[in-house]
This record gives sequence, structure tokens and C-alpha cells, in this order.
Amino acid sequence: MGEGVVSFGPSGSSTFTCISLGCETDFAAKSDTFISFTQNLLSHLPASPSVSKSAAYPYTSNPTSVVESDPAMKSLWDEATLAVRENMTVRQAYVISGKDDSCFTSYLHNNLTPPSLSSGWAVGKTGAFVEMGMLESTGDKGKDSAVMEAEGRKLAMHIVAMKPGYLDVDDVPAEKREEERKIFLDQLEEEEKASGKKGKPADIKEKIVKGKLGKWIKGIALMEQEHVANGEEGGVVGKVLKGKGVECRGFKLL
Repeated sequence: MGEGVVSFGPSGSSTFTCISLGCETDFAAKSDTFISFTQNLLSHLPASPSVSKSAAYPYTSNPTSVVESDPAMKSLWDEATLAVRENMTVRQAYVISGKDDSCFTSYLHNNLTPPSLSSGWAVGKTGAFVEMGMLESTGDKGKDSAVMEAEGRKLAMHIVAMKPGYLDVDDVPAEKREEERKIFLDQLEEEEKASGKKGKPADIKEKIVKGKLGKWIKGIALMEQEHVANGEEGGVVGKVLKGKGVECRGFKLL
């Protein structure tokens, strides 16, 4: 299903909920019925026994069981299916309890919520949430929360724009690295064949591939990306956060 929406619960605490629903058409995704249903489903998530309660990054989502094993949600789902008249699916669903000193915040892109439903959770086409923490507490909980929320929202905006796949370089799986290494090596060999020139020595090829692989890894690791939502200051995400006294403990792009 190529269309759908995302909705996030409240930011600013160590717990967080969010949901992503899919449907068949853009018309349905933007309808008041579908948006209202998304809001209702999100409100039911915390109490649902069918949703995995995640505690640490990478967070756990088991969308297939959200509706199937919960009578309250099944009732909402059946009503919405009749009203929308399209196939729907729960793409992702999260109920997360982070560390006690964590602060979850989010950014919703392309808000679709009509004025008539503005009292409920905002619903959009895509978005991201982050789990932030202080590198060292100031001793003022209110001040800490304000800093984490401000930096977290900017970071969530960056994530929506740049779409990182991993939090840090070390999180990129070895098998994924090897897969990309082979792709770069094949590309290099194809270029040599096309040029008709004598091929480079194996050690030189390996150095070239290693350089390309390192650049690729930095491009998909959040902490190594250039922060595009930090105004004129810019800077690499990891260094920017460190300078603000905060850290990102996890994130998710929906």
C-alpha cells in the first residue's frame, strides 16, 4: 500500500507512542474518517496488550497483532474499513519506555489534520521521533527537558530530510558493509573494462573501495551526517549534539 499516515503521541517525557497506517489511495489517507481513526487507534495503543512495549533502541514494532488480538481495536478497525472502503494495514506501532532521564520528541511532516480534528493527535504523511538524553544533567529538570526537546525536534526534522539508516557507524551491520563493498568493487572493475586501460593493482583497488565504503557509511549513520536543520551553524550531527550537552539514544523514521 503506497499511501498512509503517521501520528505521534505527546513529546517531552521518557515514554512515547506512535503509529503508522497504510491505505490504498491518497484520497483515503487525507479523509477525515481515516485521520480520525488513526487518532483513535493511537489513543488505544498504551493500554493494548497486543503491542510490544519497547525499552531500548532499536525499538520493537509488531503491527500485525495490534488489531487482531485486541477487541477494542478490532471494533475500531472494522468501523473504519466500512467507512473508508479500502484495504488498510498497520505499518508500525510503538509503545516505548525509555530511560528515566530520557526525553522523546518528534517532528511530523506535512500535517494533514483538519481543523475539525485539531483537538486530537496531529496526523501527517511522514515523520520521525528521537530519544534524547543529557550528557550531564544541569540539575534543573525543566531546563534539561527544554534543551532536549529543542535539540530533539531539530534532529527529528533532519532525520525526515536526510533519512539515515543507523544511529552510528558501529551500528551498520557487517553483512551490509560487505554487500556494499562488493558493489563498489564491481563498479570499479566495470569502469576499468569500459575505459580499455590496464586494471589497477588489487591493493590500489582495495584502497579506493575502502574510501568509497567509508564515505557511504558516514552518509547513512546519523551521527556522521551534516546537520541540515541546525540553521547557519550546520556541523556534523554528533559534534553539534555534544556541543549542546545532549545525546541521541535512538530514533525512528516513519
